[in-house]
Amino acid sequence: MLSLWRKWIAYPLGWLAITLLGMLTILLLSTPNSADPPMKHFKAVYTATKVGSQVHVNVEESIRDTLDPSRLGITRVLVPHFDGQDLGLGPITVKDPDGEPYEFTQRTLPNGDVELLIDRNDPRPRYSTTTFDFLISYSLARTVATEGQAQELALNVNGTEWTNGFDTVSAQLVIDPSLAGHLTGDAFCTQGRAGSNETCTITRDGDTFSASANHLGAYENMTLSVGLKPGTVADPLNPMKARSHGWWGIAGLVGIGLAALAVALITRRIVRVPSKDELGIVTQFTPPKDLEPVLAADFLGVPERGAAAHLAWIVAEGMGELTSSWDATAPAPAANLSPGERAAHRSGLRLTWFDPSARPQSKLNGYMRSITEALFGGAGKQRSLDHVRGFSSLSHAQQLRDAALANKMLRSEILFGPLMLWAGYLAIMGYGLYQVWIGLAGLGWPFLFAGFIAVMLVLWAFHLLPVHGRLSSSGREMQRYLAGLERFITTSEGERIQWMNSVETAPRDEESRVALYEKLLPWAIVFGVENSWQQVLGSMYSRFPERERRALALPGATTPSTWADRSHTRRETPSRWDSRPNWGQGAITRGFASFAHTVGDVSRGTGSSSSSTRSSGRGWSGGSSGRSSSGGRSSGGGRGGGGGGRR
Repeated sequence: MLSLWRKWIAYPLGWLAITLLGMLTILLLSTPNSADPPMKHFKAVYTATKVGSQVHVNVEESIRDTLDPSRLGITRVLVPHFDGQDLGLGPITVKDPDGEPYEFTQRTLPNGDVELLIDRNDPRPRYSTTTFDFLISYSLARTVATEGQAQELALNVNGTEWTNGFDTVSAQLVIDPSLAGHLTGDAFCTQGRAGSNETCTITRDGDTFSASANHLGAYENMTLSVGLKPGTVADPLNPMKARSHGWWGIAGLVGIGLAALAVALITRRIVRVPSKDELGIVTQFTPPKDLEPVLAADFLGVPERGAAAHLAWIVAEGMGELTSSWDATAPAPAANLSPGERAAHRSGLRLTWFDPSARPQSKLNGYMRSITEALFGGAGKQRSLDHVRGFSSLSHAQQLRDAALANKMLRSEILFGPLMLWAGYLAIMGYGLYQVWIGLAGLGWPFLFAGFIAVMLVLWAFHLLPVHGRLSSSGREMQRYLAGLERFITTSEGERIQWMNSVETAPRDEESRVALYEKLLPWAIVFGVENSWQQVLGSMYSRFPERERRALALPGATTPSTWADRSHTRRETPSRWDSRPNWGQGAITRGFASFAHTVGDVSRGTGSSSSSTRSSGRGWSGGSSGRSSSGGRSSGGGRGGGGGGRR
C-alpha cells in the first residue's frame, strides 16, 4: 500500500503518529502511577556570604514527616554539580531538633549525586506512628551563575526528584552584609515540575528573602533566585546549556528534506532527457519493433500511462478482445471524463487476453505475458477493468516492467531511489525522536510541522528522482526514434485517433466487442495525445511518476494533466450539521484542545520525568527556543535541589 500514491499520506501521518507516540510514551513513563502521600513540610534556610571571589551558601533543611512502622527513615539526594560543574558540596550533618545526630549512610550514585540514607532512630516501639523532624546541614561553595548581562544566585529548594509531595515548602535566603551591596533588586520564585514558569509567593524584608508554596506534588519543586550585579563573582558558573536544539533542531529537520531534494534535482540534471536539438529528430511513421508501449511509457518517464497503452496494444494487435456494455456515441474528440463516467466505463469494460501459447504469432513473449498477467489477470478469463487494481499485483507488475526495461539496456539503473527515501525518512524520524528525548523547549507544534514538511520534501525528492539513469547509446537512438514518432502522431494523426478510438467513440460490433484497429493508439496514449483510456484505467503503477510533465517537449504536443482531472464531489447534509453543537463545544473539539494542551505541556517539560528534567541540565525545558536556560526563573533551573523519599 505504501508503494502507491498513498505515500503522500502514509509517510507524513507516520511521522506524526510515531513522534506523538514518543512524546506520550515519555509523558506516561514520567508520570508517577502511585506517588507516596505528601510529607508535612520542607523548610530551607540559606545564608549567602561573599568569600573572596565566590559566594558561599550555608544550607539548613528541615524535613518533617509522619512515618508509619513499616518505614526505616527517609532518603535525601543532593546534587553537587550544575550542568557538569562542581558546586563544592561541603560536610553534611543530620540532626534532630534537640541536636542529637541521626545515623545515616552517605554514598555517591553513578551520576555523581550524593544519597543520604537516614535512619529514624526511634527508641519507641516499631509499631508506633511518629512524626519526625530531620535537620540536614551542608554548604555550597559555588552557587552564582551568569544570567544574561548580570549574575544570578538561584537555589532549587526541595528539588524535582521527590517521589512524594509536600504540604508546604518554604525558604529563607539571608544575604550577609558582605554581599548586600551586590544585589540588583530582582527576585523570583517559581514552582512546579522542571521547566515550569508558575510563580510562587516571594517577599523581602531588608536583606532576607522569603518564599513559600503549598501543596507541591511529586517531582514538583520550588526555586528561589535573586539577581546580582555583574562582577559579583569573578568566576561564575556557566549558564545551563540548552539541551533542546530549539529552532536549529527544527531547521535541521527541514534541512534533511532539502538535502534529499537537492540529491534528486542533481540526479535529474545528470540524467536529463536530451533536448530536441541534441536528438536530431527524424519523423517516424511506424512504432519501434523492439520496444512495447508499456515499457516505452517507463522509458519516457510517464509510467502512469503504461497500463492504458498496454491495454490498447493487446486489443489493437489482436492478442485480446474488449467488450463493453456501453454503445459507441457519435464520433467526436474525446473530452475529459467526469468521475462518474470513468467509473461507469471501467465497470462496463471487460478484457479477455489470449494465451500466447495457442497463438504462435502473438507478441506476448515471456516477460510481456507476466506483465499482462500482473496487470489484467490470467489468460482466457474475462475480467472487468474495475477489478484489476490490487496493490500487490500492481507492485509486481511494476517490478516486471522495470526488469524488462533494464534488460533492454536503454538506460542505466538508479538503485538508490528507495534507499534515499528510507534513509531520509529514518533520518527525520531518528533526529526527531532524539529531539523529543532531549527536550523541545516549548516548540512542540513548530517541531511537528517542520517534521511534516521535511517528510513531504523527502517524498517530493523521491517523486522527482529518475527511476532510470543516463541513456545508453542504444537508448539515445530509441529516444530519437520515439521523438520522431511523437512528431508524426502529434502533427498528423492525433486528432483522428481521438475521433475514432477514444473510450466513447471506438466502434462496437453486434456482440459489444470494442474494435481498436488503430495500431498507433497505444503510442498516442504514451505520448499523451489520447487520454480517455488512461483516465478510465487511472494510474496503474506502483511508484511516483518520474515527472508529471511530458518527457519530450515537441512543438504542437499537448500534455493532458493526469492529476488535474481528479475531482471530488461533496454532498451537503444540512440536517446532520445543524444538529451539531456550536464550535468549540463538541467532543471532538474538546478532545483536540486537550490533545493540543498535552503536546504543549510535553514540549515545555511540564509533563516530563525526574530522569529527564532534573536541575543538572537534562531537562526538556533545557533552554528557550534554543537559548540557554532561563535559570532560576523556571523551576529546577537553580543549583542544588535533588530529591528523596521515604525508606
